[in-house]
Amino acid sequence: MKTPLVKREAFLAIGMGCLGHLRLASLTCEQRTSGIGIRKVLGALAAGILHTLTRDFFLPVVLASAVACPIAYYLMHQWLQAFAYRIDLTAHVFLISNAAALGMAQLTVGYQVLKKRWRIRRICCHMSKS
Repeated sequence: MKTPLVKREAFLAIGMGCLGHLRLASLTCEQRTSGIGIRKVLGALAAGILHTLTRDFFLPVVLASAVACPIAYYLMHQWLQAFAYRIDLTAHVFLISNAAALGMAQLTVGYQVLKKRWRIRRICCHMSKS
C-alpha cells in the first residue's frame, strides 16, 4: 500500500526539480536578453544561442550525476542486500537516469531560448513597421 504514496512523492520531487530548473533557465535568459538580441540581430541561429546557454546548464547536471551515482549505487546495493531475492544493479539504470536529467535540462533551456527568440522577433517586426 505504500507504493502509490512513494510514486506520488517521487513524481512531486521530480516535478519540483523540473520547475526549479525551468525557473533557473528563465532567469538566465532574462539576464542575457541583450546578448541573445545582439546575436540574433547579427544573424545567429537559435541552435547557436541554445548551445551557448546549454553549456552553462550541462556542467552542473553532469557534476551532480557524477557525485550522486556512486552514492546511489552504494546505498541501493546495501538496501538490496536485505532481501532474499535480489536484483543486480547495472550501469544502464544510472545511464538512463542521467540521460533523462540531461534531456530535461535541454528541454527547459531550449524552451526558454525559443520563447526569447520569438519575443525578439516580435519586437524587431514591430520596430521595422514603424
